[in-house]
Amino acid sequence: MEIELFNSYHNRDGLKIVSRQANEELRFAFVGGSVTNGSGASPSATKSWRALTGSWLSATLSNNKVRVINAGVGGTNSTYGAFRMVDQVFRFGVPDLVFVEFAVNDEENRNETIRALEGLVRHTRAVNPKAALCFIYMANRKNVDAYSHGDVPANIENQEVVADYYHLPSIDICRYVADQSRLPGFRWEDFYIDHVHPNNCGHALYSNLMQLALFNMITITSSNESLLNPSPYVAGNYERGHLLNPDQMATVNIGWQVDPDLAVTNIMNCSPPVRVFQASTAGQTFLANFFGDAIGAVLLVGPDCGFIDYKIDAGEWTTYNPYDKYAVQFHRIKTVMFQDALPLGDHVIQIRVSSKRNPQSDGQAIRILQLMVNG
Repeated sequence: MEIELFNSYHNRDGLKIVSRQANEELRFAFVGGSVTNGSGASPSATKSWRALTGSWLSATLSNNKVRVINAGVGGTNSTYGAFRMVDQVFRFGVPDLVFVEFAVNDEENRNETIRALEGLVRHTRAVNPKAALCFIYMANRKNVDAYSHGDVPANIENQEVVADYYHLPSIDICRYVADQSRLPGFRWEDFYIDHVHPNNCGHALYSNLMQLALFNMITITSSNESLLNPSPYVAGNYERGHLLNPDQMATVNIGWQVDPDLAVTNIMNCSPPVRVFQASTAGQTFLANFFGDAIGAVLLVGPDCGFIDYKIDAGEWTTYNPYDKYAVQFHRIKTVMFQDALPLGDHVIQIRVSSKRNPQSDGQAIRILQLMVNG
C-alpha cells in the first residue's frame, strides 16, 4: 500500500524526549497486547511493527543507545497493563518513552479503561516525571466497521479521554485502515492473517505509519521541567498498581499449593514453565491481607478451570466464572478485578474453589499467577 497522506493522529504536546549524554541509553517501552508482542509477524523479533519502529528510533536517535522493551502480552487489556508496569517495564530501568496499545483488546467499559490508562500514565510519571507517552490505536474488523459507518469506536473514544486530559499524542492507525478499506483494490487478507493480527505486510504498514507520525511528534529537549501531570481525572485510578504472589500473602491456606514450574501444554500468551498457586477441590480456601483500594487476580485459565468464590472483608461471597469460549482451546492468561473503589486501607480477601462448575470444563482447577493490588 502506497502511503500518500497520513494525518490520523493527534500531536497535542508531542513527544518531548529529554536528551542524554552521547552513548547513554534511552529506554522505549511498548506496552500492549498480541499485536504489540508481534503476533502475525515472522519472525516477530525483527518483522513486527514494534521491532521495526524500535529500529527506526535507534537509527533516528543515533547519538544514543536505545533499549526497546517488549511488554506485549496477547489477549490482555489495559487493566493488566496498568498493574504489570513494575514487573515488565520499570524493572528494566526508568522509561523515557512508553507506547501504549490496547484499543484492540479493551472492552467498551469506559470507567475501567479510564481507571487503567490514567493509572498507567500516572505511575509512569511517578517513576519518571519527564517520561513521554503515546497511545496507539491498532485496527480490528469491529473498529474498522465502526469507522466505516461514521462512528468512533467506543474503546478508542474512551482512551482518547485520557490522552486528551494529559495532552498525550495518539496515533490512530485503525482510522487509516478504515479509510483505505473503502478504496477500490483494498483487500483485508493482503495485510492480516485474521480479524485483528497483521501479517508481515501489515506490520510493515503499521511501522511506516508510526514513523510518519513520530517524525512530526518527537522533540529532543534538554528541559528539566516535568511534563503535565494534573490532578487525577478519576478517583481510584490504578496509579499504584502492582503484582503480588498470592502464596506469599496468604495468612490462612487450606489446600492451595505452589507449582513452581507448571508444564501445561498449548499455552496461548505465556511460556511454560509457569509458577502458579493452585487448588482443584471445592472448598479449598486461602485468605490474604492487602493494603489498597482495589484487588484482582491474574489467572491461568484452561480446559479444566473451575469457578472462583471470593469475599472481601465482611462482604458477601461472590462467584466468578473464568471459563469462556477460549478455555476449551488452550491455557491463557486472563485477569479479573474482584473489587475496586474500596476505601484506601487494610483489607482481607478470601478466595476458594467454588462448588459450581461449567459443564464443559474438565475439572475445577483454579490457578493464580499473581494478585493485582492498587496500593
